[in-house]
Amino acid sequence: MNNVGTSVYVKKKTAPLTNILSFLILLTVLQQFFLESSNIYHYIRMVLYVCFGFLAMLSFVSILRFQIHGFVRTYIIAVVSTLTLLTPLLLFKQDGFNAVFFEQAIPLGVLLCSYTTEYSQEQHEKLLARYTALSAFLGLFVVFFYGQGFKVTPIYFFRSKNQIGPFLGLSFITLVYRLILGEPVRFTRIRFLDCLVGSALTITIIASMLALRNRAGLLAMIIISCTLVFRKFLSRLTLKAAIWINFFIVILTITLSLGLIDNLIGMVWDAFTLNYNVFDLNSLSAGRWRVYEESIAFIIDNPLFGEITSSTRLNGTAHNYVLNKLVKLGFVGSFPLLVFYLYLWFFVFKGLSSRTDVVSRGSKLGLLVLLLSLITSLFEYSSPFGPGVTQIMVWFLLGQYLRHSGEECDKH
Repeated sequence: MNNVGTSVYVKKKTAPLTNILSFLILLTVLQQFFLESSNIYHYIRMVLYVCFGFLAMLSFVSILRFQIHGFVRTYIIAVVSTLTLLTPLLLFKQDGFNAVFFEQAIPLGVLLCSYTTEYSQEQHEKLLARYTALSAFLGLFVVFFYGQGFKVTPIYFFRSKNQIGPFLGLSFITLVYRLILGEPVRFTRIRFLDCLVGSALTITIIASMLALRNRAGLLAMIIISCTLVFRKFLSRLTLKAAIWINFFIVILTITLSLGLIDNLIGMVWDAFTLNYNVFDLNSLSAGRWRVYEESIAFIIDNPLFGEITSSTRLNGTAHNYVLNKLVKLGFVGSFPLLVFYLYLWFFVFKGLSSRTDVVSRGSKLGLLVLLLSLITSLFEYSSPFGPGVTQIMVWFLLGQYLRHSGEECDKH
C-alpha cells in the first residue's frame, strides 16, 4: 500500500514541524486555564488560529502533490460544497458565516496538518503523555480552584464545563485504551511506573468529570470504556484475561466491604441527577427536551434554509448536532455537512469492526476519540468539530490514523 506516509519528500519537509504542531496542540490545553481570564484566553486563541491556519495552508499545498486518503477528500468536498452553497446567503449574516466557516475549517486544517506530518513513535508517545497529564492537571485546577474539590454540587460551579469536558474525556479514553491493551502511555522508562501514573491520571480525570458534571462526556466515556473492556476480556477469554478478571473481582470485593463502591455509585448518580427530577424528562435533560420538540416544529415550518431565510428564531439552542444544523441551515443548507456527519459514524464503526490492534501512531485510538465526540454530539451541538479548539486532538489522532493505517489511499 502506498500513502502519504511513504513519501520521502513529505517526511523531510514536515519533520521539523512536529515540535511546532505538538506545542500548538498542548497550547490548546494550557489555554483552558485562562477561560475566566478573557483577554489572555482570546490572545492565545488568536495565536492558535493564525498558526494552525498557516500550517494548514502549507499542508494543503503539499498534499496536492501526493495521494489523498478518501476520508480527507470526502471532508474537503463536504466543506467546499457547504461554503459554496451557503456563502451567497450567509454573507448577509456575518455571524452565521463565521460560525459555519470556523467550525469546519479548524478541524479540517488540523486533519491536514496531522496527515502530512511524520511523527516518530517516540514523538507520538511524548505528545500523548504530556497531553493527558496536562488535561488531568487542568481537571484538578478547575475543581479545586473554582469548585469544592471532588464533590458533586447541586449547582454547576463552572460555566464552561462543556469546554473542559472534551479534554478530560479524550485523555481518559487514551489512558484506558492503552492500559487495556497492556501498553500504557509512556511517562517514564519503567512500564510498572507507567501503569501507576496512567491509573492515577485516569482516576483524577474521572473524579474531575464527576465534579464538573459534564454529563454528555461522562456518558460517552462510560459507553466506550465498557465496550473496550468487554471486547478485550470477554470476547475471547484467554488466561491473561481470566487473571485480570479475577484480580478485578478481588479489588471489587475489597472496595465493596469498605463501602467505597457505594460512595462512587452515589457520586455517579448525583453527577447525572442531582437537582433534577428523574421522572421528568425535560427536567432531567435540563430543559433540552422541550427545545428538541420546538426545534422539530421549527424545522417543519422552515425546511429549506432554516433560520437563514426565516423571520423568526428558535427560542433556545438545540443541543444535538443534527437538529442544530437543520434549525440553523435547513435541509438544503446543511445537506453536505449532515452527509459527512453520517459518514463519520459509518467510518468509525467500519474501522473499529476489526478485532486486531497494535500500539502505534496508526492505532484505533483516533477512531475511539472520534466516537467519543460523536456520542457527545447527540447531546451537544458543536461536537465533533468544536467548540473552538477543544476537538483539535481528536482530528490530530484521526490524521495519524489515516496516515499510518492500512486504509487504501486513492490517487488524487
